[in-house]
Amino acid sequence: MGQAWVLLVLLAAVGTLGYVNMVSPRKWRLLLRSFFSVRLGRQSLRDDLDLQDRSFIALIIASCAVIGLFIMQCGTLLAGVAPQVSVWVIAFAGALVVMAVQVVLLRVVTGSFQAGGGDGEQVYTLLVLQVVSGLLLLPMVAVIAFPHEPEWRGMLPWVGLGLAGTIVVLRWVRGGWVALTDGVPLRYIFIYLCALEFLPIALVIQYLRAFLRAPITL
Repeated sequence: MGQAWVLLVLLAAVGTLGYVNMVSPRKWRLLLRSFFSVRLGRQSLRDDLDLQDRSFIALIIASCAVIGLFIMQCGTLLAGVAPQVSVWVIAFAGALVVMAVQVVLLRVVTGSFQAGGGDGEQVYTLLVLQVVSGLLLLPMVAVIAFPHEPEWRGMLPWVGLGLAGTIVVLRWVRGGWVALTDGVPLRYIFIYLCALEFLPIALVIQYLRAFLRAPITL
């Protein structure tokens, strides 16, 4: 799995981290604080997190690129899919599209509740956890990509999948807490989770099973 293009993707991701460290070194402290905080805080939402911030956008794109590479590697190690650049492009685009759809749905649904500002926090919580997922998966992706990987590399896809699942559950818990503290009725939270979180993830899993031809049963 040591194709030159994989190395280029990894170098681009690491280069993005270097760029962010150069232009906005305080982003790392912000991400660390935001990841371990139950709520982001009004100051972070007002001053630190901005979708027009180039460094934040660069981190989001880099995280999706790493997640796409991890999906391709899972397909290669678990289902025998050829590690082709076209597979990575599809996985990368899929990660971007899923994230964009989630952002739009959060804006529409939470905005309709009129619960007082929680929609922005929900969106940025999603984006922060997306970035953190990419950062945590980057070392695993790099180890898998080396031409002489350790024998235990076959465990890394499962470790990465467990890590990604844990972060998704963390996002649900934090999102539910934000909604409750902002006055959203519990029934609306339950409907939202079932219709716009659980169901889409089930559909994505089904699509990935078909796409990667993985012999995995739910």
